[in-house]
Amino acid sequence: MVNLQELAIGDINFYQFRGGPGKYFGHFSPTLRSITLSWPRGTRRQLLDFLTLFPKLENIKVSHYHGRPPAHEEPSTRRNAIRGGLRGQLVLTNFGASVGLFEDIIVAFGGMRFSSVELEYVPGMQLLLEACANTLQTLRWYPDGAFQNYKIDPVL
Repeated sequence: MVNLQELAIGDINFYQFRGGPGKYFGHFSPTLRSITLSWPRGTRRQLLDFLTLFPKLENIKVSHYHGRPPAHEEPSTRRNAIRGGLRGQLVLTNFGASVGLFEDIIVAFGGMRFSSVELEYVPGMQLLLEACANTLQTLRWYPDGAFQNYKIDPVL
């Protein structure tokens, strides 16, 4: 698999990778552009370290992630900021890691330049939207309970 550009993984548990996930997924680094993670388990640092394995990453989809304690950790290795990535689509569904992880991703990737963002129950989304303000073309936002019937009264 020397040209893999899209990878989807369900129920990944970062704690199970002896020597880190780079040993198992690092060979996708030169070509991977899109990652989808459903129900990932691990700390914020582990998720960040996994994402930064792929310097050409453009699209990120993560659903049902709730970072495990401790709440704040430094990345396990200091890397130079990755330039040029994170310019495609970001989709976060039921994403409980919030602001701290967004800050870490912004630093690790030298900013965020997503053109499309879809957020469903994502606390702390203001920082994420501010980081993408100059490049954002499409925003889909579903706050908690968005699929219930709402009556919206216009403010005059």
